[in-house]
Amino acid sequence: MAELAAHALVDRLRVVAGAPEPLERMRRVSQARWLSKLTRGRAATDLPELLAALFSLCGEQHRITAQRALDAAQRMPRDADLMKREAQEKRYLRATCLRDQLLRISLDWPRLVPANDGHIRPGELLGLPGVPRLTGPGLTPAERATALTHALQRLVAFAEQRVLGMSAEEWSRRYAACSVAGVQTWAYAMQHSLEAAAWLARVQAQASSLALRLPRAAILDDPGHGLPLLAAALRSDPRFAEHPALCGASLESGSFNRAAWPVEQRTGEHAFGLLAARVVDVVQLCRSQPWLESGSLPLGPGEAIAYTELARGLLVHWVQLSLPELRAGRAVVEDYRILTPTDFALHPQGALATRLRQPDLTPSTVQLLVAAFDPCLEVELATDATTRPRDA
Repeated sequence: MAELAAHALVDRLRVVAGAPEPLERMRRVSQARWLSKLTRGRAATDLPELLAALFSLCGEQHRITAQRALDAAQRMPRDADLMKREAQEKRYLRATCLRDQLLRISLDWPRLVPANDGHIRPGELLGLPGVPRLTGPGLTPAERATALTHALQRLVAFAEQRVLGMSAEEWSRRYAACSVAGVQTWAYAMQHSLEAAAWLARVQAQASSLALRLPRAAILDDPGHGLPLLAAALRSDPRFAEHPALCGASLESGSFNRAAWPVEQRTGEHAFGLLAARVVDVVQLCRSQPWLESGSLPLGPGEAIAYTELARGLLVHWVQLSLPELRAGRAVVEDYRILTPTDFALHPQGALATRLRQPDLTPSTVQLLVAAFDPCLEVELATDATTRPRDA
């Protein structure tokens, strides 16, 4: 396992603007090879922690999603304990998503695209509270619940004071809460007092000029229809995660594509819409109303799919348990697939790759596109499309 984890950790992205294949995921160990090898024959009880260790950057989110898929595959009854656990998981996902968006807006944006001098200092962001794991040694369940509540309160306070400049409820009253126009109005109104608003106001014209073709991953608009389609694709094609497409079209997933967004207000026509969606995420996550979707769906015998909306988009786990073992009362994995937000973003025919193939893109344009899509990898921006990486 150490070797597999090491390969996963060095995963990085080389961007070669203007090249036929502008996105090069370097030293990638294909999920089709290692995930099957890693999971087949393992007891279902071991899998959530195993995947949490492998996907270290968002390990707890993978653990939660894996457990949900395994519960659905085994047809676990939705008793009071399960519903209590799911409620706590939703609070955890809300807190971690809010924290991730605050880091993207306050740290990554000005680093990738320096647009103004007065952004939030990295030292301030070190004070953002971590979000305690929902399992593990050291804390009782009651202590974890209290720690999670305190972390969420501090994250909301930071977001409202340092990023939004007002309470999320007031922001929603002043501006159209789920629209690009609302974010743009806020950015111009608050650019002289808020670093995030100043950055967005500075890049707005350039980002709005970067038109995108973004077929939405409308899987959660009708989960009863979309999830079985996605499960069938994952089941039939072990390499589906490398090119996620349904009905001949690549899928796009991100905070611009939340299931909770009103369909007529979803963004995605240009790069500024993707950036604005992260601000909308912060506003909505600061409010107490539900915003992120997560759940699972039992399918055939021993088969299920689970999903979780993360900061960067949709995370999907699909599992098939061994039926002979299941009939004998043991839950053993026969096959497993994972589809991450990065897999959506890096589709060879997806919106990012298509836009980066266009000629004469300036370095600042490439940086802005990378910031908008946020592929969650160490990114190398290449200047010569003819130079190939030695370790690709």
